[in-house]
Amino acid sequence: MLLPILLLSSFGIQIAYWVIVFRRLAFDHIPVGSGIQPGEGVSVIICARNESANLTRNLPLILQQQFDPYEVIVVDDHSSDNSVKILLDFQKNSTILRVVPIQVSTRPGKKEALALGISMAKYKWLLLTDADAVPSGNQWIAGMCAAVAKNTSIVLGYGPYIAEKGFLNLFIRFEAFWTALQYLSFARIGLPYMGVGRNLMYEKPLFTASAGFTSHANLASGDDDLFVRDVATASNTSISIDPGSFVYSRAKQNFLDYFRQKQRHLSTATRYRFLHQVLLGGISMSHFSFIILVLWSLCTAYWQWGLWLYAIRLFVAWPIIYKASRRLKDSDMAIWFPLLDFTMLFFYLVFSPSLILHSGKKW
Repeated sequence: MLLPILLLSSFGIQIAYWVIVFRRLAFDHIPVGSGIQPGEGVSVIICARNESANLTRNLPLILQQQFDPYEVIVVDDHSSDNSVKILLDFQKNSTILRVVPIQVSTRPGKKEALALGISMAKYKWLLLTDADAVPSGNQWIAGMCAAVAKNTSIVLGYGPYIAEKGFLNLFIRFEAFWTALQYLSFARIGLPYMGVGRNLMYEKPLFTASAGFTSHANLASGDDDLFVRDVATASNTSISIDPGSFVYSRAKQNFLDYFRQKQRHLSTATRYRFLHQVLLGGISMSHFSFIILVLWSLCTAYWQWGLWLYAIRLFVAWPIIYKASRRLKDSDMAIWFPLLDFTMLFFYLVFSPSLILHSGKKW
C-alpha cells in the first residue's frame, strides 16, 4: 500500500499548489497601479562587459522609450572589446545616455558595477536590465511604472526568451516561464522571494536604506533575487504582466552554456528565506516524485491509479498554464505542456546537485 499512499500524497500537494498559488496569476484580475509621481523620473541601469554586439543591437530601443523623464546609465565593467567606443558614439547623439567606464578589475559578478551605477542615478526609480535584453517596444518603462501602486517600492517584471527553432530553445523558454509562474504567483499571494535582473524596478532610497548588496557581497550572483529577498514584502511589491513591459533575451544555443547559466542562477537558492525554501522545495519535490510514482505505478497493479491521478492533475493544471501563458505571451507553452512537464524530471535530476555544489563565482 506504500505506492498509492505516496502517489496520493504527491498528487495532493501538487493540486494544492496549482489551485491555491498558480491559479492566482492565471485568473485573478491584476489591477493597474496609479503609476509613479509626476517628475520622479526613472534611471535605467545596464551593466556590461564585452557586450559590443548586444549594445549595438539593443541600446537604440532603450534610448527611444516613450517616457519622460528618464536616463540610461551604462556601466562598462572593464571590457576588453570596443564597448566603450560604441557607447561614446551613442552618447554623441543622445542627451539621456550616461557612460560610466570601470577600468580596473572588479570582483566576480556585477554587483560592484551595479552599485556604482545606482550611486550615480539621479532619479528615484531604478529600472535594471541587461545588455543582451531588448524591450518589447517603446512602452517598456511606462509599462513597468504603471504597476506602481500606493505603497509600491519594487516592481517584478518578466523577461522571456525569444522563440527560435529547436527543442532546447523550447525547453529553456518553458523553464523561464515556469520560474516566472512561481515568483510572480508567490508575489501575488504576498510572498515575494525573487525577481529577474533583466527586468526589475525599485526605489533608490530602498536600496540605500537596506545597505544594497552588503548581506551577500561575497557571492557573484544575487543582485536580483537575494536583494528582493532582503527588501520585498507583501505590501511593497507589485508585479507587471503588461506585455509592453516585457524584455526579451536570446536563449543559450547549446546545453553546456545553458547548464552553466542555470548553475549560476541556482547558486543563490540556498540563501532564500526558510519559508520560501520550504515552499519552493515542496513544488519541486512533489512534482518530481509525482512523475516518478506515476511511471512506477504503470509497472504495478496500481497503473489505473497513476493514469487517473495524472489525468486529473493535467485537467487542473492545463487550463492554468493556458491562461497564464496567454497573459505572458508564451502561448505555445500550453500546447507543449504535457511533454515539457515530463522533461522537468530531467531538469531536477541534472540541476539539483547545483544547489549544493556550485559556488557561483563567475560574472
